[in-house]
Amino acid sequence: MMPLERNPLSKNRVRCSRLLLFSMVCVMMFIRCSPEKEAPLSDFDVLFDVNGVERTVYDFESTYVEHLIATGRSDTREERSAHLNKMIDDILLAESAVQKGLTSHATYRSALQHQERKSMIDTYFVDRMEEVIDPLTDEEIRLAYAKRQRKVFIRQLYSKNPADLESAYEELESGENFVDVANRFYETSSYDSLAGYLGPVSYFGIDDAVAEAAYSIPQGEYTKPIRSRLGHHIIYVEYIEFPALLAEDEYQYRKQGVASQLRLRRQRMVSSDYIFELMSGLNVETNRDNILALQDAIANLDGDRILEEPQLAEETETIWTDDRVEQLAASMASDVVLATYVLNDQPYEFTFGEYINWLPYLSFQESKVRLGASVGRGMRNQVLYELATDKQYDAD
Repeated sequence: MMPLERNPLSKNRVRCSRLLLFSMVCVMMFIRCSPEKEAPLSDFDVLFDVNGVERTVYDFESTYVEHLIATGRSDTREERSAHLNKMIDDILLAESAVQKGLTSHATYRSALQHQERKSMIDTYFVDRMEEVIDPLTDEEIRLAYAKRQRKVFIRQLYSKNPADLESAYEELESGENFVDVANRFYETSSYDSLAGYLGPVSYFGIDDAVAEAAYSIPQGEYTKPIRSRLGHHIIYVEYIEFPALLAEDEYQYRKQGVASQLRLRRQRMVSSDYIFELMSGLNVETNRDNILALQDAIANLDGDRILEEPQLAEETETIWTDDRVEQLAASMASDVVLATYVLNDQPYEFTFGEYINWLPYLSFQESKVRLGASVGRGMRNQVLYELATDKQYDAD
């Protein structure tokens, strides 16, 4: 990472260093709070402030726990410190980019256009989900509110491959201790009492499937292997921290917000069925020769990264960097047809150029080892984009 030059941001860095010390104390209190603590930080308490840009306890917890889940790492002070530093650095770098006029750079403009397209399909998709989900009942909202007030401390066994969890689940079913199984599963060099430990998670602060699993079993129990958007997990509930009471006036005050969060979760969890039905009715036909040519082009990419920021080893091959996209874009003509489909009785072609447009939101690793699935995801995004455009979402 390039050092910041002497400019107004240098004072900000000093300020952030002081904030970091305070923030670390806050985070440790939040993550490690014991049942005896009477006033833990709430989700929307401000954890730190960088030049007027605030980040809350919820901002930290939700991104930190997702980081732990995605990487399989355990909750430690070092991990918390690194994640907190990254959140602060991201804000500082964004401010530096604005001050240096990089918002007019072609790369930034291109990224903005990509995000506008992505926002269109996200908004369209949410609206369609509203149409297929039953209205929430007061009982369902109350239950979600009660879960939201709890704090569940969990461990996990995690893998991208569901087969990796089979033997571990059998060991748990035979009565073995979860921590013992976790040490063998993660092949720790010495016995680690924190093996698989994620710490406290909030009901709306983590992946939907993980949250529903963790909040549906009692303390001291574990789940069957579950699938999330991040991979496959076995979740163990180590401890549940319940609120002292659930006040009716507090529920009425929070009801609308809880209902919105619960509705969004329902939308996301039924989305796979909606997408399956949508794509199944498109009469998709792939062009085998062009797919094979694309496969060869991806296999020949050198994989160099543009930004040499610290990366976890398991992340180094998952990202479509700008460099990779540019190399691939130069390898084939943009109008090469990868597949055809029929949408609303009209024929469409899914081209190499359209696939390139969606690469920033796709996995580089999947493109290399499961190109058919990757092309399918790109085409799914393009179909949603066509539907959103037809409904004039680009005018919103």
